[in-house]
Amino acid sequence: MKTLTIAKTGVLALILLAIGGVITSTSHAQGFQGGGFNFNFGGGGGFQAGFQGGGFNQFGGGGGFQGGFGGGGGFQGGGSFNFGGQGGFQGFQQFGGQSGFQGGGGGGFNQFGGGAVQPFSSSATANATFAAGSVGGQPGFLIVTTSNSGVLAIDAAAIGSCVVSGLPVALSQRELLLHSVRASTRDVNGRLFRLRAGGDPAPEAVPAPPPAVASGKGKVVVQPQPMQVSTDDGAFTLYAGSGYASADMDWRGLASGFEAESWSGTLGVEWRVADDLVLGLAGTYLQTDGDFDSRGSVDLDGFALSAYVSWTPGNFYADTLYSFGSFEEDIHRRTGLGTTARAEPDSENHSVEFNAGYNFHCGEFRTGPFIGLDYRNGELDGYAEHGAGRANLSYEDQKYDSLVTRVGWQASRRFETGFGAITPQIRAAWERENLNANELVKVSLGSSPYRWLSGGGVTPDYEVHARTARPDDDYLNVGGGILIEVGANFAILLDYEGHLLRGDEQEHFASIIASLKF
Repeated sequence: MKTLTIAKTGVLALILLAIGGVITSTSHAQGFQGGGFNFNFGGGGGFQAGFQGGGFNQFGGGGGFQGGFGGGGGFQGGGSFNFGGQGGFQGFQQFGGQSGFQGGGGGGFNQFGGGAVQPFSSSATANATFAAGSVGGQPGFLIVTTSNSGVLAIDAAAIGSCVVSGLPVALSQRELLLHSVRASTRDVNGRLFRLRAGGDPAPEAVPAPPPAVASGKGKVVVQPQPMQVSTDDGAFTLYAGSGYASADMDWRGLASGFEAESWSGTLGVEWRVADDLVLGLAGTYLQTDGDFDSRGSVDLDGFALSAYVSWTPGNFYADTLYSFGSFEEDIHRRTGLGTTARAEPDSENHSVEFNAGYNFHCGEFRTGPFIGLDYRNGELDGYAEHGAGRANLSYEDQKYDSLVTRVGWQASRRFETGFGAITPQIRAAWERENLNANELVKVSLGSSPYRWLSGGGVTPDYEVHARTARPDDDYLNVGGGILIEVGANFAILLDYEGHLLRGDEQEHFASIIASLKF
């Protein structure tokens, strides 16, 4: 007997009806062939051009996989189509709901789904039967029979869940993770913006009281001396901050849209080692809640440790920051089969940020250009889902590199008050992403979706992969803040930053930071 082999492209055409794009699915063979039976899912005489003849109307809504991939009316469509060159499944009404496949014009099966033991009433299958509990009662199976009495069940619903739910979520994870990483350094960047705007000047030097010397006649003679002392001898600054960030991304290619909110808390300390040189160290706790447009959700939390140096010689300034972040994710994916798949992957990130600029002074008003770059490198560990049975998926590692360059202008003005000073600052920059390329993402079913009910053959794994959609390269970064100084040693900074004009994605960041010199 010729052994049946499993389709190279799987049930790809089911998915392309509902979501456009390029997907490659593999099941490690060359199509179902043998025993008077020959077709390919998605090529040749198989599911050509999205099911010819109107056999399937939709996938994933309306008349498609109603009620979550296989409930209700299932695959609906009154027309007929050619499924493999034998007349195939012509004019059936439902898939996986109450009655299963009905009215097989091409023969080979009678019913499937909803019952215990379902006989196949065609002579071509020798009335093959399968035991209750193997696939009986589980919606979303496709039954394939051959003239040599082989009966194969294909878990089309699990395959559909992989492509319609699992793959879009996987393709969005990189962008959501990058948003969280940017949020983890926002509090520290707010502090650095204060230094760049001249909001934390070096201790002011003033002439020291001249020493008194006695003349030969006993009179006191005042002699001017070059000695100076500082009006503020605080070499250290301790600060604490809290931040909020939000991100909203629409569907991009096959990648699911998402909405995310992040909250952060930061503690940091600075040491002014010289009038124009500051060293800093900060730790940040971050929590992010994300939603993948009804396909699932993610809770992310973790820590970032940042170290930086700020140099302000005269009107020029430059600062460099390095940050390492380690995060844990709790992912819930809605499978569409009435179950929820869960996973708890880890991720790590390395960030290096550099900014430099020049301030022109006009009294208390400062303004000037600045440039900068942010480089980020990270990895989301591969993981396997649990809790969803046949719809559990496995995901490979995802690595990413991002290099953002910017050029912009800032302005600030210091206003003296009775209690200290207020310094508002505004800034705008045009930023460009240079490295966030289209990366390959792979998702596979945890168990094979193919089951032989009679006869025999291979039951390989099912894998689907696609490339991430590259976000818009160029966008506008606008920001502003206000520094409130109370006395010589205490200050509060309010800061905002927004990433706009990036097509289908927006980000907003806000933070409040309190600092104390000692």
